[in-house]
Amino acid sequence: GQYGLKVVENIPDLSLTLVTLPFLHSNFLGFAMPLPNEAKTQWTIEAAFGDEEIDMFSTEDLSHLIPSILDDRSLYDGYNVKVSAERMKMSDVATVFSDLFGKDVIYNPLTVEEMAVLPFPNAPPIAQMCQFLSDPRSAHDLEVTDAVMFPKKPQLFKDWLLTHSDNKAFEDVGLAVDAGPILSVVVFGASGNQGTSVIKGLLADTRKRYTIRATSRDIS
Repeated sequence: GQYGLKVVENIPDLSLTLVTLPFLHSNFLGFAMPLPNEAKTQWTIEAAFGDEEIDMFSTEDLSHLIPSILDDRSLYDGYNVKVSAERMKMSDVATVFSDLFGKDVIYNPLTVEEMAVLPFPNAPPIAQMCQFLSDPRSAHDLEVTDAVMFPKKPQLFKDWLLTHSDNKAFEDVGLAVDAGPILSVVVFGASGNQGTSVIKGLLADTRKRYTIRATSRDIS
């Protein structure tokens, strides 16, 4: 891409803009998915990022970023737009997973060599990609990204994860957002012995305060 910019810089009426992507949030639905141990008591993200901060971006934001660049071609002609929404360590990513799903999610940093032999397709080039993205010389430009996308803000990882938390890929590995507590209850047949017993039990539960609706055919 950089060579292409040099080739076309002196060709009239021909413009070229590069858009270089960092680590994409959608990778957490693929090779960077937190995987559970056998007992499903702990989930681990394994990748060759070390303890470095890496740039991240959401593919959904490309639908806003690219038109913005095309709207002002002269400004970005001959420029490499290295987009990024934020920089995060994978250990911090694991914490976001833990906070949202209520599960123990950790990060296990691998060496490039360890990651290259993992049993999934294209492990060697993905390991090289991780090595490249974690190199400080590969840092992307947060300020330029903000300027290109203004007034829209690029999506942060915590927001991406929240909107994708019900993705089947997370469900398949045992990650699912716990349902909220039941605080409103309808008791059918409330005037019978069983219904009355249920209502008394709910009222006696000091851990929660329930809204109880009682229904009965006997309104006397």
